[in-house]
Amino acid sequence: MSDVQCPHCGEYQEICHDDGQGYDEDVEHSQTCASCGYEFKFTTSVSYSYDVFCSGEHELEQSPVEKYHNIWSCSKCDYFEQRPNQVETTHEQAD
Repeated sequence: MSDVQCPHCGEYQEICHDDGQGYDEDVEHSQTCASCGYEFKFTTSVSYSYDVFCSGEHELEQSPVEKYHNIWSCSKCDYFEQRPNQVETTHEQAD
C-alpha cells in the first residue's frame, strides 16, 4: 500500500518512518522519491476513530445465514464474536 504520490513523477511512494521520521504533525518533512530521485515535502495529519460498545450485557444474536451460524453479534452495538463450530461427535464404547 502506498502513502503518497510523488509530485514530480506521479509514482506512488511509501513514507519512510525510519527513526520515527514523518510522524510529527505541524512539521514539514522531506523525502527523496525512490522512482525519480527528486525530493518532495509532506506534512502529517493524524485522525482518530472510535469503536463504541455496550457498557452492560450484550444482546447477542446468532447469524441467520447458515454458513455463518458461528458468528454472533450484539443487536445494540457493533460488538461481535466468532464461536467455534459446534460439531456433534458420538463415542462408541468398546465392549
